[in-house]
Amino acid sequence: MNYLAHCLLSGADDEILIGNFIADAVRPKEMESYSGKVLEGIYLHRAIDSFTDQHRYVREAILILRPRHGKYSSVIIDILWDYFLIKNWSRYCQTDKSVYIANVYKNLRKHKDQMPKKLQGRIDSLIETDFLAAFGHREGLKRSFTYMDKRTKFPSDFVSAIQDLDDNEEEFDRLFNLFFPELLAMAEGWEMG
Repeated sequence: MNYLAHCLLSGADDEILIGNFIADAVRPKEMESYSGKVLEGIYLHRAIDSFTDQHRYVREAILILRPRHGKYSSVIIDILWDYFLIKNWSRYCQTDKSVYIANVYKNLRKHKDQMPKKLQGRIDSLIETDFLAAFGHREGLKRSFTYMDKRTKFPSDFVSAIQDLDDNEEEFDRLFNLFFPELLAMAEGWEMG
């Protein structure tokens, strides 16, 4: 799952959201500097990723992408899931999408000092580009995929995922709407062990 989904799956706790948001940027040696709800959010993020990676509907979606994208298919589907979350927002959240995203941005700014240094330096520019909402339209997806193509060391062609989306949007949408309710239920019932 990508950023917006991880935020939504954090529930109503601001600190769990922060932990869930920063989890990919937290190195193992930095884990000891987190505690309480932020640490819980980091572990929730990992549980979400594990559940997602093993889910049959996610694997079906990855198979659609595999011929063109190979090992990068799972990265692409994580991003596309945010597109489909935005497309189906009212099915999964009662709060208006713009209001929800504005509250997330407010929370990220408020807790910026709890983020790993490399994320602290990028958070304001991410918010200025409205990165959470950007995945809801093809131009935002294209910008993200183009950026990812520039960052990979090996040939990737992330940007061609837009064509895969055009060719398979109905099937991706179907798979997302089968998968996401199960992910929501998992996250709502999850407890740190």
